Amino acid sequence: MKQDWLASFDALNKVYKESAYSNIAINNSLRKFKDADSAFVQMMVKGVIRNQILLDYIIDGLAKRGIRSVNVRPLLILRMSIFAINSMDSIPDYATVNEAALLSKSLARGTTGFINGILRSYLREKDRFSIDKIEERIRLSFPKELYELILKQYKDEGIKIMEALNEPKPVVLRCNKSLIDRDSLIEKMNEKGYSVILDKTTKNGIIVRQGMPLKDDMYNEGLYSVQSSSSIEAIERLNPKRGSMVLDLCAAPGGKSIAAAENMLNEGSVIASDIYPHRIDLINKNAKRSKIDIIETREMDGAVLNRDMIGKFDYVIADVPCSGLGVIPSKPEIKYRVDLKKLDSLKKIQEKILINGIKYLKNNGYIIYSTCTINKEENEELVTRVLSSIPDIEIVESRCFLPYNNKIGFYYCIMQKI
Repeated sequence: MKQDWLASFDALNKVYKESAYSNIAINNSLRKFKDADSAFVQMMVKGVIRNQILLDYIIDGLAKRGIRSVNVRPLLILRMSIFAINSMDSIPDYATVNEAALLSKSLARGTTGFINGILRSYLREKDRFSIDKIEERIRLSFPKELYELILKQYKDEGIKIMEALNEPKPVVLRCNKSLIDRDSLIEKMNEKGYSVILDKTTKNGIIVRQGMPLKDDMYNEGLYSVQSSSSIEAIERLNPKRGSMVLDLCAAPGGKSIAAAENMLNEGSVIASDIYPHRIDLINKNAKRSKIDIIETREMDGAVLNRDMIGKFDYVIADVPCSGLGVIPSKPEIKYRVDLKKLDSLKKIQEKILINGIKYLKNNGYIIYSTCTINKEENEELVTRVLSSIPDIEIVESRCFLPYNNKIGFYYCIMQKI
């Protein structure tokens, strides 16, 4: 039995049994199964989660007593196997059936015959489950409420958006321009065997096409950090100037705070606050790695007004907690975990943070409100509602990135206090 399959099963078991995040579960499993191929495990685990509803539909149609009769471990093996048959062309079907049998003998004893029978039935009856015969929502593997929300908000574009949310996005790096210029960094990375190209939509973004640069000394030296192209562009558009005073209200793990400090060439002041002490440690660690020393971290709840900070800042960053629908490409489990019924309480927190952030601005100062969701209720609708009761603030620019062209779903709105 190959460690690739064992590591994938191990990670998926943690995602489904312990509600672990897929990225963390994958990393932990790769450390446990050292001979497993990282690319295989990433593709298998993320692919199974992305296609869970479709895979379960197929299993339900093949099991005599339906999917409810299948226990968790054989269910995971069947999901993995059917995904491999459908989407991993490098693995022959017979090899998949063989690996499923070995997994079941080791991890789900007594189910080998059942699993073998289901898979052989599927190989005989694949035409019965062809995409053109399956309901759109099931094909896309989106829960009913989320599927309907996206269609309601985006109409004809909704299907295209959900298809894009099911596509993995490349790793994007932010060049630390306080230490090195982007062209020099790209040249240096390509010389070391990585395949990287310019992110033409940003001034400091680099798209990774091949290689794992997070294990390189250049990363440890602070020459680059991981950040989505959408998020890089948002801070570049805010464009905090050298010597400015900046406040980041929901800063952990520090990406936007550090990006702002890099944009300021490490001159000025950035207060990076967060509600959780352990996450403040992450900000400090990332700032140190990036050779940024103008960041001061504070434990603070962005939704609670700090009167000592009113009118003190040139720039405020309010990257608020949100439903996270825009990052489904990298965290597909979000599709099944988001609770749309809890959005009202989340929006109240978002409103408080934005209102407080505006109060912290100096006259003529700028605030950026941002989320990693495509839900309009948390984005443009919320900003419009808040600004309707605040006369001395106006929108400079706003943008919603839909999940196309290497972008994650993301929204930002830059406002100026007048």
